Amino acid sequence: MIKFTASALERIRVAFANPLVREQYGLRVGLAGASCSGNYLFGLDKPMEDDEEIQLEGFRVLVKKAHLLYVIGKTVDYLEKEEESGFYLC
Repeated sequence: MIKFTASALERIRVAFANPLVREQYGLRVGLAGASCSGNYLFGLDKPMEDDEEIQLEGFRVLVKKAHLLYVIGKTVDYLEKEEESGFYLC
């Protein structure tokens, strides 16, 4: 399905350290804007009806069913640089 690097998993653990966040939210992975645009989005979000939920080390990963085709087989990484940091899909 979707793979996560060690650095991405560590940042996800930090984001979900609060049990209330872990209960109510999941990590949203998907497309931003038009499909095939190559712009991906990552963030905390509440589950929706049209989501596929993936369990990952006790965390929920949320992907809209329509976006699955574009993220299956991809790897989520977290890069931290002086000028910017964040999640990337490669």
